[in-house]
Amino acid sequence: MRIKLLFILFFWFLIYVNAKNQLEPLPASGLLWKISGNGLQKPSYLFGTYHAKGGMQILDSISGIEELLLSTNALICESEFEISEIIKPVETKNQSELNRNLKPWPNADSTYNNLLNGKQKFVFDSIFNSNNTLKGIKLLNLRPLSLWSYMKYFYKSNQAKLESKASKVINSANISKKEEVLDSYLQLLAKGHNMDIIELEPKNKMQEIKVVLSNEQAMMSYKKEIDILMNYLVNQTKIALLSKETVNKVLSAYLLQDIAYLITQQENEHCLNDNLGQLGSEDERNRENAYRRIVDDRNDVWMTKIPSIIKKKSSFIAVGASHLPGDKGLVNQLRELGYDVENISERNN
Repeated sequence: MRIKLLFILFFWFLIYVNAKNQLEPLPASGLLWKISGNGLQKPSYLFGTYHAKGGMQILDSISGIEELLLSTNALICESEFEISEIIKPVETKNQSELNRNLKPWPNADSTYNNLLNGKQKFVFDSIFNSNNTLKGIKLLNLRPLSLWSYMKYFYKSNQAKLESKASKVINSANISKKEEVLDSYLQLLAKGHNMDIIELEPKNKMQEIKVVLSNEQAMMSYKKEIDILMNYLVNQTKIALLSKETVNKVLSAYLLQDIAYLITQQENEHCLNDNLGQLGSEDERNRENAYRRIVDDRNDVWMTKIPSIIKKKSSFIAVGASHLPGDKGLVNQLRELGYDVENISERNN
């Protein structure tokens, strides 16, 4: 009789859990979530951040984020945030590690003189002889893909310096807080109040993922590498404008708290393209693989740590907003473990 009663109770429990999940569809919007229930003594909070300038504006549309952070005992973050990591090229112990699945460089057929046609050589020399920094890069004789990676870094770094200089001129008396990066701001706020800061992964994790993605790419000819490099050098201004347009779309979606956009738009260059390895492939399979490694797989690892942390202490979890939605998203995974995860973004407006 007791076994039968336990079976019936378990049966109804499964029905309850299933019904609850049906009432809680995968989140489409919302950046700030309250985590409670499942034995927690105090609630914790989950907040989707934006890893670039512009994200600070969300503090104006969702009130009380700083207060909620300071009401907890710890800030949980991906890792200590450094803006330079966003535009930094892949770094490895040696070049052969990065290209171990590709043809060796240099090789008999792999000199730039042999690979570049007359028009390409003129453009190539014009660019790399334009200043001493680029002359030095040219002398390193990097293979086309590696040179493409470093030129992206070079252009982005220069653009960041120009924007910083312009910002200082405009706001020389007081640089607006809006120019800060949200992740960095939250970490500094937590440090200023002597809060514990708990990293979910090592600082070099994204670099490791970049290397893995690079080595998983299919082999390609040096001619294909040259085409990728020269297309970037010739169309760098146009590419920069298109990239800026994409970033603006993503930032707008973020400020509207449209987290569904972040998972449905896998061509989101702002958070993915620079992490697809260094081959610039447009292959959909590569994009899905990159999204899985950069978002889903990391979520799974984080979820082996988060429950034990929030059980011990009330925490404010601040991670990229793309980690919130979807089946593998943190909101859904927390709910599947039995936590009540409530969108409080609108309630705090």
